Amino acid sequence: MDALTLAEESIESLRNRPHSSIRAQKTIAEWNLVYGRIDKVITDLRLLASRYEDQGIRRALCSAIIGRSKHNWNSIAPNDLQTIALMMERNINEQGVRDADIRRWLSAYRRMRTFDVNVVIERLADWHNLSPGAVDPTFYLYVFYVVRWLTAPAPREGLAEQVNDWLKLCQKNRPLGERTWSYEWLGYFGARYRPVHFNDLDFDPSSVIRTHRHPDRKKLDARLARLTGIMRSYRGPQNATLDLGQGLMVRLTPLDKLSKEDEGKQVSAFISFSYDGIVGWDPALTITGGVSG
Repeated sequence: MDALTLAEESIESLRNRPHSSIRAQKTIAEWNLVYGRIDKVITDLRLLASRYEDQGIRRALCSAIIGRSKHNWNSIAPNDLQTIALMMERNINEQGVRDADIRRWLSAYRRMRTFDVNVVIERLADWHNLSPGAVDPTFYLYVFYVVRWLTAPAPREGLAEQVNDWLKLCQKNRPLGERTWSYEWLGYFGARYRPVHFNDLDFDPSSVIRTHRHPDRKKLDARLARLTGIMRSYRGPQNATLDLGQGLMVRLTPLDKLSKEDEGKQVSAFISFSYDGIVGWDPALTITGGVSG
């Protein structure tokens, strides 16, 4: 109570000043978060962002918008996604940009109707140049190059080479203990491939796949994409390779669904992306079709 009273007195003092700094105005605007008045905070920060070219105000505005959605990006309205992308793009184009600014831009932009994979790749390449030792730029570059490869007309060999080049850098930069976790899954929405962050799914794909007759199986089939390739290098139930073509290889766990006799046959699988590489799930023999995309 003493701390709250002291803080209120400080805010009141700031309000009574005839001329306040940008930092002080931002603090006053954010103070309403203490009482849960988040809509007022967003309104006040929008006003400040329109008046001042200040990175801190833009970050505060985006934080408030994300906080209002309880950090659920799928519940953020399209106009708010556009605000976040615009605010973070302004920060990106200025000195003092932070990695978090680029992450937020990517999180917003990838959910917008105006999404363009080429724009994402260009921005991620700039991020890599800014932070060459960071794992996230290289990880997302190899992920989005896979998406670009899937949708590009022939010839696509150059794009496949880019996937493998960025994957090698990702493996080099990856932190210890986080090699195999699938942060992204390959989705299919409106006849377009899109990577889907695991937090954006209302189910756990790996659990659905491993559980016989899981109630979320329909969600899995409806939201995630299967790719088709040729099974190679069968070394047992835990180790095989799915060849998508043009040098793109997927780590596959056949379990009891495939055997050595299935080498050279067409196999489809759900696709996820880890720091360690592309992973295939729920493999199944397929009679017709080729590599998706």
